Amino acid sequence: HVAGIHAKLRENSAGDQFDLAIFDHGNVGADDSARLPTWGAVLVRRTRGCKPSYWASLELRLVLRYDYVWLLDGDMGFDYFSWDLYRHVLLEHDPLVSQPAIIPREPRARGSDHFQLRMLGPAKKKDGGGVPMYYETSKAEIQAPVVSARLWPGLQARLRALVSSSVWTVEDFVNSVTTAAFAAGCTPTHSLVVNASPLRHMNSGEIKAGRELNRSTGCHFGREPADCHNVSAEEAKALLVGGIPGQCSSNF
Repeated sequence: HVAGIHAKLRENSAGDQFDLAIFDHGNVGADDSARLPTWGAVLVRRTRGCKPSYWASLELRLVLRYDYVWLLDGDMGFDYFSWDLYRHVLLEHDPLVSQPAIIPREPRARGSDHFQLRMLGPAKKKDGGGVPMYYETSKAEIQAPVVSARLWPGLQARLRALVSSSVWTVEDFVNSVTTAAFAAGCTPTHSLVVNASPLRHMNSGEIKAGRELNRSTGCHFGREPADCHNVSAEEAKALLVGGIPGQCSSNF
């Protein structure tokens, strides 16, 4: 599955490079080091853990070699995804955060839990018809966001300070910072949903919704109150050092 996704992404007409940091909690102890060139991976870790701790462990100097970091769940299908189309939106608008629209694996199955991130169909004739290529949203989902590397220093500071293993407050942080950056003139758009280049949510069920602690992964759900705090001075400093462009207000 991973090799197929990587091969499809490498087919892009612009010659963009994609390197993988693979975190696999399903096969503890396996060694993929000999297969790194084949997988196109810069990092493979097989260990028990949860997404926030994986992301926090990425070396900052490694991340800042790239333009974007794609925080991608392992159960996303690329059947209808086009990087050539997606990169056009990135180049035109330079969003701090974006994501593909999400569709279910089959009709009436689960797509995104956030209704505003589900792929939009044709508009009504009175509204001009046609399918929007992309649109703005105030809420991206931690399922598949494409995050500008400029945000990573601040995001990593938040990840390393988390008390719980839940990603919910990480999603809140990304959305809050993006909204604040737009209000301060640091980014030209809110988060963008690229509607015309969707991903399919295969909904593999590795993490069962509705449980405080998932028994198979040990990862928590919900919002730990200790993790629900405003952007700290350390995080704000890291965000500014990260090079967010624009005329940012001193209050950002």
